[in-house]
Amino acid sequence: MICSAGPRHAAATVALVAMLSMIGAACTDSDDGSDEAFCARLAEAPALSTVIDGFTSASPDDLDQRLSQAAESYSKLRDAAPSEVDDEVDTLVDLVDAVIDAVRTNPEDPVAAADQVRSVVGQHPDAATASETVTEYASRTCKIELGTTTVPGP
Repeated sequence: MICSAGPRHAAATVALVAMLSMIGAACTDSDDGSDEAFCARLAEAPALSTVIDGFTSASPDDLDQRLSQAAESYSKLRDAAPSEVDDEVDTLVDLVDAVIDAVRTNPEDPVAAADQVRSVVGQHPDAATASETVTEYASRTCKIELGTTTVPGP
């Protein structure tokens, strides 16, 4: 687990990472901002939690590969986002990139990674709303249930 500080901040971080774990991306050939491309990316999504799970015990090469593949997948998800959820996906992918950066910067220190993630969460106050919007869109348009995780306030 990445969290080890105050219970309220830890709960918020855990909830946000859990939400982000349900949103992912994968490889399709079309990145045209269409429902079809976006839904395909969601359907093939790697969970962020599996990407960062056990990061302190992963070999440097394995961790780097997992983080790089996840960053690329989320970038492709951003590219595939239709205009209806484009801003919200941007918000979430920015946050995912920050989580990936926190793990990449602190590969052997989960406390430092958690501190960095908590700091970044605070810099993305719209993440909870963006998550709800993308979750509803995925359910309605893609018939994919991402979950209903909410992020408590600070």
